[in-house]
Amino acid sequence: MTARLLMCCALFACGTALSRPLLIEAPEQLPFIWNYVAHAGNELITVQVEFRSGGGIDYLANLYRRSSSGQWLLDRTLVSEFSGTNQYVQRPSVVMSASIAAIAMPSGLRILERTSAGWTESPLDVTPRPTGQPLVLHGNTLLATEGGCATRALELNRAANGHWVLSGTLPAAPGTCVTALALDDNAAIVRSQVDFDNPPSVRILERSAGGWVVASNLTPHENVPGYFAQVVAIHDGLALLSGLERGAHVYRRGPTGWVETGHFDNPDGGEAEADGSIQITDEFVLRTGGNLSRNSASVFIYRQSAGQTFEHVANLVGTRETPVSLAFLSGRRVIALTGDFGNQPLEFNLPASLAIPPLAQDDFESGVAAQWSPLPGSRFAITANGATHVYRQSSLAGDAGAVHEADLTNQSIGADIRLNAVNGGDRWVGLMTRYTDEGNFYYVTLRNSNRLVLKRMLNGEFTELMSMPLSFSVGRRYHLRLESSGSLHAVDVDGVRVIRVYDTAFSHGHTGLRMYKAAADFDNVVVSPGPTSNLVYADRQTSGGRWSGTSTDFAQNSSDGDARRTTGVPREDQVVQAMVHVRSFASTGSPWVGLIARYQDADNYYYVTVRRSNQLSLRKLTNGSISVLKTVPMDVPPSAAFVLRLEAIGDRLRVLVDGVVRLEIAGAEVVPGKVGVATYRATAGFGHYTAYEP
Repeated sequence: MTARLLMCCALFACGTALSRPLLIEAPEQLPFIWNYVAHAGNELITVQVEFRSGGGIDYLANLYRRSSSGQWLLDRTLVSEFSGTNQYVQRPSVVMSASIAAIAMPSGLRILERTSAGWTESPLDVTPRPTGQPLVLHGNTLLATEGGCATRALELNRAANGHWVLSGTLPAAPGTCVTALALDDNAAIVRSQVDFDNPPSVRILERSAGGWVVASNLTPHENVPGYFAQVVAIHDGLALLSGLERGAHVYRRGPTGWVETGHFDNPDGGEAEADGSIQITDEFVLRTGGNLSRNSASVFIYRQSAGQTFEHVANLVGTRETPVSLAFLSGRRVIALTGDFGNQPLEFNLPASLAIPPLAQDDFESGVAAQWSPLPGSRFAITANGATHVYRQSSLAGDAGAVHEADLTNQSIGADIRLNAVNGGDRWVGLMTRYTDEGNFYYVTLRNSNRLVLKRMLNGEFTELMSMPLSFSVGRRYHLRLESSGSLHAVDVDGVRVIRVYDTAFSHGHTGLRMYKAAADFDNVVVSPGPTSNLVYADRQTSGGRWSGTSTDFAQNSSDGDARRTTGVPREDQVVQAMVHVRSFASTGSPWVGLIARYQDADNYYYVTVRRSNQLSLRKLTNGSISVLKTVPMDVPPSAAFVLRLEAIGDRLRVLVDGVVRLEIAGAEVVPGKVGVATYRATAGFGHYTAYEP
C-alpha cells in the first residue's frame, strides 16, 4: 500500500473518489424498446410491455445476441404472456447470468437455464409462484418476494432433480414490506418499510448454520429517512446503500460487524440527488446520478484501490442531454436505461486501459513556449507583464494563433486573456478545440461587437453553433474556457458556464489559441483531457461561523474566530473563485477573509487570505502549523469588494484578484482535497461562488 493511499484512507474514511475519470460516450441508442434488461456476455434479455389496440397488454421477454460486428439481433421470444386488462398486472423485471435467467411476469416468477438446446424453462416447486419485486440473482441463488406487501424474501436454489425449490427465508422487520434486496455469497441486505413517511428498516443478514441471522441493523442517516437505502448492493465485505444528502453510504464488514466508513458524492452532482443504480463486481463499482456538466444523469464507474479507497475511472454519458436512470454492468459492458420506464438503451464497453492523458499547463514563467506551434502570420513572444509573464500575440494583420502539441479526444482549454488592440469592427480573440488543420476545428470567440460566439469550421466553412451578448472591451481580462467532451461543447466565462451545445463533426484534435485582427495576452493556459467536474454542490460542510444564503451566494455573519465552508469531492487539480465583499474586521487579532484549496482536514490545506493589515497572503496549514508561502501588499478599505480566485493545478498555486495574477508559486504538494471559503474574526459575503476541476 502506498503512502498516498494510506493518507487517503485515513483522511476520507475510505469512501471517497479521487481521480479524474475517462469520459465514454455511447455513440447511439440500441435499436429496440425495453422496460427492463439483463445481460451477460454477448446475450441480452429485455422484458417489455406492449399495449394492444383492441385492449390488453402483452408481456414479452426477448433474447438478443450480439453479433461480431457489435449489432444486437433478436434471437427469439423466451416468454410471452397476455393480460386482458389495460392496467399493469406486474411491472416486468429480469436478472441473468451466463447460465440462469429469472423473469418476473404477471403469472409469477419464471426461471430459465442454459442447456445444450439453448435457454429452457426450469420447474419451480414454489406455490404460488412469487409475483413480487425486487428480484436478485447471485451465483445459483435467487432472492424473490411474494406479491403485495412481502414480509420476507424467499431464497430459491436448484435441487438435484433440476427443480428450483425454496431453501430459506430472509425476514423483514415486523410490520414492514420488502422494498430492496442485495445478495452475496454469505451476506444479504433486506430493506423494508411501512411507507415513505416512516424510516425504513435496513438489515444485513449473514448465513449461519444453514440459515440467515441478522448481523446488523443499519440506522438511516438522512434528513428525509425515506430516501435511505432505496438502492442497495453488497459484495465481498462491502455494502453500498443509496442516500440523498451525502450520496451512497459505504459500509464494511469488520471484526465486530458492519461499520459505516464513508460515503460517495456524485463527482459532478447537485444537491439532494439519490442513486438510480448501484452495483459492485470483483473489479468495479457502478453508480448512476446527476451530472451538472452534462445537464443530465450519468453512469459513474469506480475501481477499488489498495487502502479501501475508490478510484473514479470513468463517466458514461449519452449523446446530448440523455438522462440515465438505471444501468447494469456485466464484465466490462454496461447497458443503461436512458429515461423513465420504457426507453431505448445505451451500450458502453469499458476499454482495457482506463488511463487518460495528463493535464498540461503553461504560465510562461520558464521563458519558452515549447508546447505551442504558432500559425503562419502570428507574432507570439513571451513578455513580462507586471509580476508575471504572458504569451503575447501582437500582429493585427489577420488570422493568428498557436496550436498545442497534444492530440486529445476529450479536451478543454482555459486561459486568462486580455485583448490589447483590434483592427476594425467585429474583431475577436478566442480558443480552439479538436483542431486538425486550418479547415477543421471548433472555436469560441470574444468579439469587440460585444458577442460571445461558438463556431465550427468544417472543411473550410464555418457554422455558428451558439452565441450570446457579452460586453467585451480592450484592456479587460477574461478567463475563458472551451470544453469538448464527447459531443458536448461548453463555454465558461469567468468560471460560469454560459454555452452548452452538442455536435459530432470532430472526435479529436489539438487545442489552441486563436484571434483575428486582434492583439492579445494569454496566461495560465490549462489543457486538460476533460471532463470538467463541478465542485460547488457536492458534500457541502461548514465549521464555525453563522452562514446564510444559497449554494453560490452566501455570507458568513460572525466575527468570532475561525469559520470554514468546504465543498466538492477531493480532487488534485482545482479552481475556486468568488466575489468577496468584506463586511467587517474585528478590531483585535489579525482578521482575514479568503479561499481554500486542497482541503484534507481542518489542519491540512492551502489558503489565501485578504487581511485587515492590507496584505494578500498565500499560506499552507500542515498538521495545524501555518507556513507563509508568499505575501504582497493589497489595499483593503472598509467594505472592500473584489473577485478572488485560487488555482491549485499540478504543483502550481496562483492567486488572482480581479483577474490579475498577484501571487504565484511552484513546488506545491499535489494532494487531493476539497475547496472552499474561510474567514477569521471577520464577516463577509461570497457571491457567484464557483469551483471546478478543470
